[in-house]
Amino acid sequence: MTVDGARQNITGNVVCTNAVGNFNIAIGQQVSGVAVVLTPDAATVHSVILGNVNGVILGYQQGMSGGQATATKDGNTYIISGSATGVTAALPPVMVTKPFEIRVTCS
Repeated sequence: MTVDGARQNITGNVVCTNAVGNFNIAIGQQVSGVAVVLTPDAATVHSVILGNVNGVILGYQQGMSGGQATATKDGNTYIISGSATGVTAALPPVMVTKPFEIRVTCS
């Protein structure tokens, strides 16, 4: 995974599941990991959580302003990319938007 052009180190397993008409991808640990919810054919990305990136929890939620995400599927490989938003811990808090790309193979 890259965020703002920088490769992110994510440790842990990749878990891919179908649930309630969606396809869920979880990578790594709960706090520092990545979670993606999309349609099984990758036509629509519903949400992306990128975890804590340099002190900011970044994410995308379909229908909310400030970010966007698209996905492609080739066999069992998914590429999810777009922009995610988050709020810094600085005072005053600042909204940031960062580009991201996730490449993951589900087996």
